[in-house]
Amino acid sequence: MSQEEIDKLAVSRVDIASVAVLAHGNDEDYYLIARGRRTKRTRSRLLRDIPAVGFCRMTWRPEYCMYQFRQFYVNVALKGRGIGSQIMRTAIEQARESRLTARGVFLMVGDYNTDAQSMYGHWGFRMVPVEVSILNGPDSDTESQWLRVELLF
Repeated sequence: MSQEEIDKLAVSRVDIASVAVLAHGNDEDYYLIARGRRTKRTRSRLLRDIPAVGFCRMTWRPEYCMYQFRQFYVNVALKGRGIGSQIMRTAIEQARESRLTARGVFLMVGDYNTDAQSMYGHWGFRMVPVEVSILNGPDSDTESQWLRVELLF
C-alpha cells in the first residue's frame, strides 16, 4: 500500500466495528479481521477487496477454558487511530459471547515489551506467574522471557 493510499484510507471506530469479521479458521483458531471502509476508490463490493488494517488470531485453549489472543497486529502506518482498541474490544466481546463458555482470555507478551504490557493493563489484563518460560525452549538463543497476562470474565 503506497503512502498516498494510506493517507486516503478512511477508518473510524464505527467502520471497524461494522466490518470486523470473525472467520472460523478451524476447530481451534478464529481470525478477527478489521478492514478499512469502502470508498469511491474501492468500488468492489467484495469484502476481500477492502484492505485489512489489523487482525487478531484467537485460539481456543480447552485446557484453560480460555481463548488465547495471538498475532495481534495493526498496520504500522495506521497506528494511533484507535484500530487496535476496537479490535481488542471486539475480540473480548466475541470471546465473552462464545458458545464455548470461556472463563476469560489470555496472551503472552515479552518481558521487554513494556508498552504492550501497559496497554494490556489498561484493558484490565493482569500478570499471571508462570514457572517456566513457555515459549523459550532449551535451544532458545534469547534471554527474554514471555509473560502471561489474562483477563477473567
